[in-house]
Amino acid sequence: MNPIESITTCFSKYATFSGRASRSEFWWFYLAYFLVLIVGGAITEYAYLLFFAMVIPYIAAAVRRMHDGNHSGWWLVVPIVNIVFLASAGTDGPNKYGDITIGQL
Repeated sequence: MNPIESITTCFSKYATFSGRASRSEFWWFYLAYFLVLIVGGAITEYAYLLFFAMVIPYIAAAVRRMHDGNHSGWWLVVPIVNIVFLASAGTDGPNKYGDITIGQL
């Protein structure tokens, strides 16, 4: 999945916490989120508005990423473990959180 597809997918699933997200979908969106906050914070004092506009799709993408590895989204609140789960490969084929979509292959 390319960066534009990833960002578009995450914003189209703005508050969708069900389903699965591939590694590329999550990490490209995370990079865009990080860059928007850094650049937005340097340019304007309204960076908190950018943060609040993007925090919900970021958390939703992270929960879907956890689901791809067959883990509960609640693992996001556990430091270090969540990074390992976010970076690890997802399960092949369907799991209890859904099936892999064509765009995730």
